[in-house]
Amino acid sequence: MNALFELTDQYSSNNYSPLKLALAKGKGAQVWDVEGKRYIDCIAGFSVVNQGHCHPKIIEAFQAQSEQITMASIMF
Repeated sequence: MNALFELTDQYSSNNYSPLKLALAKGKGAQVWDVEGKRYIDCIAGFSVVNQGHCHPKIIEAFQAQSEQITMASIMF
């Protein structure tokens, strides 16, 4: 797992010091790291994931949208 953190330190911007935590999955307010340890996510992603992880209605909307277009550059 240290290799993940070394790559993050090498290639990501350093606008804040992230926790040394490699998340693998999330559901609702819970997240699990790559070693299977469970945490409660109280950060809310600066209003990005304050509805919880993998909310069924958001997954449904995401899947429907991804069938139309998955990503567009900010240039458009």
